[in-house]
Amino acid sequence: MVERNLYRLGIFSRVEVELVPASLDETERDVLVRVEEGKARSVLYGIGWDSESGVRGSLSFTDNNVFGRAYSLRTDLRWSQRDKRFHILLNQPYLGQHPISLTTTLFYEQESPSDRPYEVTRYGGRVEAVRIIGNRRFSLGFDYRIVEPSVDPGIASNAIERLDQPYQVTSFVPSFFWDRRDDPISPTRGWSSLAQVQYAFPVPAFRTDTEFLKVFLQQTGYYNLGRPGVFAASVRFGSIDPYKAIPSSGGIMLDFPSRNIPIAERLFAGGDATNRAYSQDDLGIRGQTLFKNPNGGGYVPVGGDGLLLLNLEYRFPVYGDFGGSLFFDSGNVWADWRLIRIGELKNGVGLGARYNSPIGPVRAGIGFKLNREHGESPYALFVNIGNPF
Repeated sequence: MVERNLYRLGIFSRVEVELVPASLDETERDVLVRVEEGKARSVLYGIGWDSESGVRGSLSFTDNNVFGRAYSLRTDLRWSQRDKRFHILLNQPYLGQHPISLTTTLFYEQESPSDRPYEVTRYGGRVEAVRIIGNRRFSLGFDYRIVEPSVDPGIASNAIERLDQPYQVTSFVPSFFWDRRDDPISPTRGWSSLAQVQYAFPVPAFRTDTEFLKVFLQQTGYYNLGRPGVFAASVRFGSIDPYKAIPSSGGIMLDFPSRNIPIAERLFAGGDATNRAYSQDDLGIRGQTLFKNPNGGGYVPVGGDGLLLLNLEYRFPVYGDFGGSLFFDSGNVWADWRLIRIGELKNGVGLGARYNSPIGPVRAGIGFKLNREHGESPYALFVNIGNPF
């Protein structure tokens, strides 16, 4: 326990704990702790490509012993063809005498996908307290952000989107994560449970234009089959309930259930980590969470207030660190979580190749749609790093 807590500080490269020998008549024994301080500062950089973000690059600087008190300061800059992100994080491993870590984050994020008639910019701050008890993680976050949307009037569903009006979101975000997996990066057995709630509430000192309750639940399971491989499964559910009406504007569909939630706060699905038969965010129901593209043919996703996803995957070895996978993905996005219907799930099957690299599995594959609609491509390709769940 002592060794684990010292390693968790991130400032020691070696920790040894041993009891000092004592005579037989002594009831107490001293504990000798030997530590070797590691390299406190590091710079990481990289460049790559994946099927969702395109070309991307990253640059980060970390100091794990700020003020000589084991505080950790990290700056992250990430850029891709789809988004840009800059974060500054300060982590305090203990809150006074209590084993509660406190992380303060300042952030700037910009999403500007070239294939979507909307963009969004977010900036603000977040404070999160985390308490870890065994394999259970409890956290409580306070988040304040300013959001600047830019939405094509052809898909705008409220006055915020129609007028490109900036708005502020102040929210509490409690979460609980129970991790019983044998490995957090490439698990082969065990399970995990995640429950997260976001309550966006009005604050008199700020001009908050939206109030809602967002819930996200996920359950995963991993079954080791021995030499044949691993069977993995995941179920995810998401819902949003608006508590405050957003003024509408002329020419907007007044019967759109998600109109009281700005597009940047809604739920989306489709892509490498959700349903691999669909491209990024393209999963939805036409006329409900998919609108006709005002700038061309086809449909564009506008998100919704209900999400249900099921993923089943068989991962098998091929040779050395190379492996393959067969998967079945099912799910959809609804304008209201009360409208979720099992009969409206969209299904996909596919196969992929895997390589277990030091930074996690590198994956590539193809997913085929089983509920293809007119105008949709029959398949989607993906390349990415990390497991989908």
